[in-house]
Amino acid sequence: MRSFVGWLRRLSSFCDLGANWEAIEIKKVLIICTVGDTVGWGHFSRSKALSEHLDGSLKYNTVMLVQAQSPRAIQDYGSSGSFVWVSSTSQLVAQAESYLGEDIARVIIDHPTLSDGAVKDLVSHFGPLVFFFSIHRRYLDPSMVHKLIVPRLRCPASIKFPANKLVFGLRYTPLRLNFYRLKAVESISDEFDLPGLFICMGGGNQVAKISRVIESLELLGYAKPIVIVVSKSSAEFERLVSMTHCTIRIVEDPSEIEIIQLIDHADIGLVSAGTVAQECFSRGLICGVSEVAEDQAGLSWIFEQAGLAIAVDVNHPESISRLTSITTERRRLISDNLKKVDYQSGISELINFINE
Repeated sequence: MRSFVGWLRRLSSFCDLGANWEAIEIKKVLIICTVGDTVGWGHFSRSKALSEHLDGSLKYNTVMLVQAQSPRAIQDYGSSGSFVWVSSTSQLVAQAESYLGEDIARVIIDHPTLSDGAVKDLVSHFGPLVFFFSIHRRYLDPSMVHKLIVPRLRCPASIKFPANKLVFGLRYTPLRLNFYRLKAVESISDEFDLPGLFICMGGGNQVAKISRVIESLELLGYAKPIVIVVSKSSAEFERLVSMTHCTIRIVEDPSEIEIIQLIDHADIGLVSAGTVAQECFSRGLICGVSEVAEDQAGLSWIFEQAGLAIAVDVNHPESISRLTSITTERRRLISDNLKKVDYQSGISELINFINE
């Protein structure tokens, strides 16, 4: 369905522009990523967003090849025709090889645990690849790399790459399309109409992390509504709600529009330091950020030092209180700094870098 809709969109655009069919060149791009409770959902979300941007540019037709590291990933997304799912590295490489006769213009890797052997196999078939940086991959031979994308404020000192192959900057994080397009949402209906705390924590052990946060918020006397976004609710989350005096709403697997509405309506956010933090940044939400995955190590303090967020350790109430008791002056400073991160121009530049 996705490819058919994309075809119709391109056809409509070309008809409107009076384009010459002989001049049409649609490039095929293969995006390889992973998703699961251990590695989190950020790599998948980022890859999906990049796929949408590439398809929407009318110059590309993307295929997403996803290694699911937990059965729940396929259960949650497997019914969609937009992705090709595999469960092992050998299946991933074999599936990628099945596209060899289709003139793949570029292969993009956002897979932090892909083995060196698999990388070498892919390079031998498709030539230099585009990689998104992850600390899991300590070394990459520059000859294997078309571009190394480091969507961070700072480029790690361990990366020694030629300048023409290295792209780094926070604005190069692909966000979902509507995070660029939608105007601010000022209110939502029901008892949660009073702006409060938006919580979205990725990675493993979600229930345990969020339970500690709620315990701390009770201890701190936080009285505003709390909205907790989870990929899948459970009896444990329902029990958490029933046992606290806080006003809590669990939102399961919200749509892109719904999550934007929740972010825009919130007073403050407490989120993991990966892609979801940057989605909140793009909407101007003042956030506490916490590291919930290995490849987020150090990010919360980097964000704080840059004046974009407050670093929070969810294991300590006094750390959470730095967010809930934020001063008006600090709000203003963070808000001003968030406005300077230009995600809009970043995505256009990123597509140009990939195309070089």
